[in-house]
Amino acid sequence: MAIRIVTDTCSDLTNEDLGKGNYILPIPVYIDGKEYIPFVNLSPSEFYPLQEKAKEAPHTSAIPLNMAIDTFKKILLEGDQVVAIFMGSKHSSSYNVACLAKDNIVESLGEQYENSIFIIDSQNVTFPEAALVLEAKRLVEEGKMSASEIASRIEYLVPRIHMRAFIADLFFLKKFGRISAVAATFGTLMNFKVVISTGQNEIKVVSKERGVPRALHYILETAKSEEVDTSLPTYVGYTYDKTVAEKLMEVIENNSEFKPKKIIEIGATVGAHVGPGSTGFCWFTK
Repeated sequence: MAIRIVTDTCSDLTNEDLGKGNYILPIPVYIDGKEYIPFVNLSPSEFYPLQEKAKEAPHTSAIPLNMAIDTFKKILLEGDQVVAIFMGSKHSSSYNVACLAKDNIVESLGEQYENSIFIIDSQNVTFPEAALVLEAKRLVEEGKMSASEIASRIEYLVPRIHMRAFIADLFFLKKFGRISAVAATFGTLMNFKVVISTGQNEIKVVSKERGVPRALHYILETAKSEEVDTSLPTYVGYTYDKTVAEKLMEVIENNSEFKPKKIIEIGATVGAHVGPGSTGFCWFTK
């Protein structure tokens, strides 16, 4: 009996990242009335030019219920178990859709499958969600834990993953009504970069730093001020412009002992809300 990992496209992982036998369920993205599926007919690099030209703010929906049911059912009927990690439940209904899919399967196939599907609310988005998924994958490959134990371990880590990122384009946020025109104009003139945190199903503005260098150092200093679990990997994420992620990597590597394992390009699910040119860093605490 194998353990299969299932996640959604909000994790910004590819099929190559997840490996054979695991599944990434799509969160559709709608741009001016047209449906796109991230990593199928919409890569991150394709999304941002479309976003810039969009007449209306791009928006997303939940993973399709039938697809979740079919995916879980296929895994179970092959004799395997599921550890599924989804976008934060307060940011999308995808987690709830997955729970409905499990209920449907237990009702249709029998209660013996109740303990074969473990669904986890990441309480997060994009590359912090990916960090949880990749840790689950590592534990599966290590082969020392049951599906139940892996799920418990990931649930333990959910509140322990921290992220800081700066939002580069205030005018983009203004364009779709997420901040006022006055705030965007003032912030741009003063070269302020809004720094956000994610986790526990919340996205918060935690600081406003003047200029990219100060924003990058603020992100790193936040991590250094916490009790980081150095036995677990750290990650960098970015939207569209990889050079800004490389600058953050340089700041991290030159001023700390952190060695981010991977740079993850943030796709349309979260990119629809933050725009291009942003970057961030995530880590686990003890």
